[in-house]
Amino acid sequence: MSNVDIRLATEGDLKDILDLLGEIDKYYGDEMTESPEERERQTREILSGSEFKSARILIAFNMSNDAIGFASFSALWPAAGSSSSLYLKELYVRENHRTLGAGKALVQHLLKIATEQGYSRVEWTTDRSNGGAQKFYDKLGATVNTGKLFYRVEV
Repeated sequence: MSNVDIRLATEGDLKDILDLLGEIDKYYGDEMTESPEERERQTREILSGSEFKSARILIAFNMSNDAIGFASFSALWPAAGSSSSLYLKELYVRENHRTLGAGKALVQHLLKIATEQGYSRVEWTTDRSNGGAQKFYDKLGATVNTGKLFYRVEV
């Protein structure tokens, strides 16, 4: 989509990222587990690179310069052999901008970063119940890895 500008998010994008995080909570039916002040502090630290230095955020803007989505990702090591991979943790596009190419543009930008920086692959997960995301990823030509199981421990 040529009407979308994608770039790495900076501290100047804090308000937009916080707004998008709030929308994600509503989309998944989650409640914010931290205080608004703590969420802002954590997000500011990620954007400044002072915490989780491998965590980065791509942000998408429309032609009106409105933030319409983002992709958060981290470097992982090891991947295949001793290579590194990128893990797409979250891909979110505002509902009224879905199907217009913003999600595809975010993924393509992430793949470009992976290629340019020598990562061996990009990986991600999606909920089994999220059929829309699965159709989207299928259209991108991604393949499902059925040989892995996802585990989580709440702390």
